[in-house]
Amino acid sequence: MKGYFLMLIGTIFISSMAQTSDKELIKHAEKVAKSKEKSKNLVSLDTLFASGKPYCLMKGSKKFLGSYGIYSIRPLGNPENEEIYMEMEAEGTGAEAVWYWNMVFVNQGQKIRFKNGSLDIENTIVDYNLLNENGLNLTGMNKLVLLKGGKAQAQTVPVKTNTTVSRDRTGTIQIFGNSIQQSGVQIGSMVKLVKAENGGVITYFTVSLPNGEIVATASNNGATDHEWKIVTAKDNSIQFVSSTIGKDEIEIAKYLVEHLYL
Repeated sequence: MKGYFLMLIGTIFISSMAQTSDKELIKHAEKVAKSKEKSKNLVSLDTLFASGKPYCLMKGSKKFLGSYGIYSIRPLGNPENEEIYMEMEAEGTGAEAVWYWNMVFVNQGQKIRFKNGSLDIENTIVDYNLLNENGLNLTGMNKLVLLKGGKAQAQTVPVKTNTTVSRDRTGTIQIFGNSIQQSGVQIGSMVKLVKAENGGVITYFTVSLPNGEIVATASNNGATDHEWKIVTAKDNSIQFVSSTIGKDEIEIAKYLVEHLYL
C-alpha cells in the first residue's frame, strides 16, 4: 500500500512537471528546500508542502490581482476526491469592498468564513491537520469549525450565540433519533458519524441547538471505546466523559445540559 501511495504521488508530480518549464522547476525546488529548511508550509506546483514534505494537493484557479481566488484541496492518496473548496467573495464594491474566504467542507455540509488575511490558509490546513492520506480528518475539521465560528453550510440566518431552549432543567433527558429532548421539549439534535480512520473505527457526534448552531463535538478512539472527548464551542474547552454501552448519547447530552451548554 505504501509503495502504491508513493507511486501515486510520483505520478502526480511527473504529470505536473511535464507541463512545467526548467525555470519553474528550479523555482519549485528552491521553494521545497525553503519549506524544509525553515519548517514552513507553502504551495508549489499545485501541492501544499509542510516542512518540505507533500501534505495535500492544492490547485488554484481564477487569478485576481496576482493571487488565486479559488482553491480545490484534495488528499494525496485520493486526488479525484475534492474535500475542501475555497472561494473568495466580496462584500461591498469598489474601494469599500471587503474580501472574505469561504472554506467549504464539500462532503460534510460545513463551512467557515473569514476575512482575507485574517488566517494563513496553508498554515491553517496543516496546523489543524485537515487532511490525511485518503480524505478529510474530521477531528481537525470539527476543531476548526468550533474555534473559528463556522456553522452548517445550510444555515443562512444569523443566530444568537449559545441561546439554549427554555424548559424544566430537572426533567428527564431523552433522545429520539437525532432529537435531544428534556421535559418533553426539543433542546437540540445529535448527529452520529462512524468512520474508518487511522486503522480503527472512530465515532463522532455533532451536537447542535434547534436553530442549527453547533454546541459541541464528541469523539472516541475506537469501536469499543466509551470515553468521549468533548470540545465545546462556547468556550473552546475540552473535557472527557466516560460512558457505557448503549448510554453514549445520553451521557454526552447530560454533560452538556448540566454544564449549561445545551
